[in-house]
Amino acid sequence: MATREEYIDRFYAQLKEWNAEIARLEEKARGAREDMRAEYERQIDEARKRQREAEEQLQKLHDASEGAWEEMRAGAERAWSELDRAMKTAWEKFR
Repeated sequence: MATREEYIDRFYAQLKEWNAEIARLEEKARGAREDMRAEYERQIDEARKRQREAEEQLQKLHDASEGAWEEMRAGAERAWSELDRAMKTAWEKFR
């Protein structure tokens, strides 16, 4: 099992990748047809919302006491799963 710091570092790295993906989605949306742009923006907004939730969970994990972080990990993993799902959905819509 990963240590607390390894776990947090892994999620910070993943968050950085997702930030870059969202930026690519935003660029792609700017070049989209007018009739598709609203849907793309909705998908990006959903991804950004999930990103903020994941960042909040990650900060809570970072700030948690050594004893509490294991209990909080489930909430963080749920937030990451939701963000991952939002990112996959957004990319599918952009194809």
